[in-house]
Amino acid sequence: MAERSSRIIIRTGKRSGGSRDSVARGSVTQGLGTQTLVMSGAGGAGKGKVRKGTATESAIRKSPTGRKSPIKKSPIKMSSLGYALLSLLARRERSGYELSSFSSPPQSLTLWSAGHSQIYPELAKLAKAGYVTFSTVQVTNRPDKKIYQVTEAGLDRLRHWAVEPPKRSPQRQDLNIKTHAAWLADPAAMCALFRAQAEQAEDDLLRIKEHWSKIQAINGTTGTPKVSERLFGTYANVRLALANTKERADWCRWLEKQFAALAGGPPRRGRKERAPLPKPRPRSR
Repeated sequence: MAERSSRIIIRTGKRSGGSRDSVARGSVTQGLGTQTLVMSGAGGAGKGKVRKGTATESAIRKSPTGRKSPIKKSPIKMSSLGYALLSLLARRERSGYELSSFSSPPQSLTLWSAGHSQIYPELAKLAKAGYVTFSTVQVTNRPDKKIYQVTEAGLDRLRHWAVEPPKRSPQRQDLNIKTHAAWLADPAAMCALFRAQAEQAEDDLLRIKEHWSKIQAINGTTGTPKVSERLFGTYANVRLALANTKERADWCRWLEKQFAALAGGPPRRGRKERAPLPKPRPRSR
């Protein structure tokens, strides 16, 4: 025997001949596979509209068995920043200030980059959705501090999202556009530009390595974490950041050489080394 579906189709009752259906307003015609609500528009209210508290609304909210069908609340639309915050809170509870520190290097080089002004509105959005909670801690001579924790609902949302295919992020890098237009610029100036960019990338390499060493020291770990451990994802992101940053540094050094040759002089070998500071003389006792 065919099953009845609780799907409801709302139509205005208009036929091809121009006349309207004679079915009473708000009545439900049941058939196999579909439940159809036919609303007449003849006189009075109810021209294709569902009013709260009416028999029409009651028919829509009830299944064929007469029981009320639960109205599912659709989940909020989440941004990548929201998931980044949930992932950080899944490790341990953190204050808003701690979370905002991930918006700047070296943390932003291995996870996600966002402005400080975006963090707190996103936390409020997550709290409203029930994905995070917070407790308030009073601090002497300073504003109260909120400590955020992830909820089971937040963990469940993060767990399901983690296995979804990632969206392709658009590449918007000023340096790529500058390189595209470099043939119009002064070769010596372009050489200096790429030298500075290479030095910045090399600095980023050092900061990423220091960041990972700090994480290991805080967690009391050494070596490569196991795949099942919570630090493995951080380690994997650090490896990717190191590879990408080194590639960017090498690419900038190569461009520096190309424009130095065009400008008629060899590129400078790295940055100038600082003269060592004189050793302090031993003090007389």
